[in-house]
Amino acid sequence: MAEFRQWRETDRVYLKDVVPLDTPYNVALEISSFCNLSCVYCAHSTKHGQYEGNMTDELIDKILHDLSEFPTKVKKVNLFGFGESLCHPKFPEIVGKVNKAGVADAVEFTTNGILLTRDKIDEMMENGGVQTIRISLQGIDGWAYRKFGGRNIDFEQFLSNLKYLYEHRGNMKVRMKVADIALKDVPEGEERFMDLFGGIADSIYIEHILPIYAGMDYDKIDKDINKDVLDGR
Repeated sequence: MAEFRQWRETDRVYLKDVVPLDTPYNVALEISSFCNLSCVYCAHSTKHGQYEGNMTDELIDKILHDLSEFPTKVKKVNLFGFGESLCHPKFPEIVGKVNKAGVADAVEFTTNGILLTRDKIDEMMENGGVQTIRISLQGIDGWAYRKFGGRNIDFEQFLSNLKYLYEHRGNMKVRMKVADIALKDVPEGEERFMDLFGGIADSIYIEHILPIYAGMDYDKIDKDINKDVLDGR
């Protein structure tokens, strides 16, 4: 059974104790700013005005070259920004490029997991895989994905692909979390979440949705979201 734990690492280094640094600790590469979901609590569901596109091969190569110029390796390269990384058609190849460049101690990314087909998983692992993959779930059935993610998915196939990922993960850590609003009105929602995903992840967590994007009316999503902030969550 998966460990129940938040995504944030607990053994973090306080920058105030170590700056200035000669090499960054972490580098985030938003290789794709597209997203295949329109989650109700995310700015992707609005006309956020952000450029949408995929990072070019030339830019990726330049970034990896520049990272190699630092005195030491960065601790982590995160292939994730605001978009869905797997929307980049060359994602497995990019994983291989970063691994081959040897510029980081670890490579990881966050995804909604919908595009993690068995072929995509196999390609990623053939390119060396990553140390950690974080999967952001939008619910525990197809209905929740329609309501909160704005898309119809084959939930049983989705679940099957995630099981395949876990079974073929090698040394990779698979972490999953779900939004609390997707479980709020589901009878025994937390228990069902743990039953469904607790056996196909190394850790699971229930994320509390808070208002972070300007211009979005979170009261329309859930009347308790803003209240949670005032209560100090």
